Amino acid sequence: MVAACAITPQAAAQSSLAEFDIVVEPTDDGFALTCNAGCAWETLSWAGHNGVKVNYFGMTEAEEANRFLFALSSIDGGFELEGIEGTAWTSLNWECENIETCKARVDASGLSPVR
Repeated sequence: MVAACAITPQAAAQSSLAEFDIVVEPTDDGFALTCNAGCAWETLSWAGHNGVKVNYFGMTEAEEANRFLFALSSIDGGFELEGIEGTAWTSLNWECENIETCKARVDASGLSPVR
């Protein structure tokens, strides 16, 4: 009997995932982000709703990931994220009934409610 071991594509992808924990909160005129772990910054906020890129160092126009890189945009009733590097996801949407309570936690695995 011959035994072999191989890394599956999912396991290979998991090894390149960044470790970060960010709370995303839409505001009336843009977004506010709080990084709980895995960033060189603690808080970010900006006016505007379209395609802001965020990485380890903060907001960026560069395509350099520096551990992770995603784009954040407003959609009707919530927001969407495009995972560019360091995430297991390529696209995520978060819908909210009320902007005043619209918060989500994002990490390399996806989105979850803020408790």
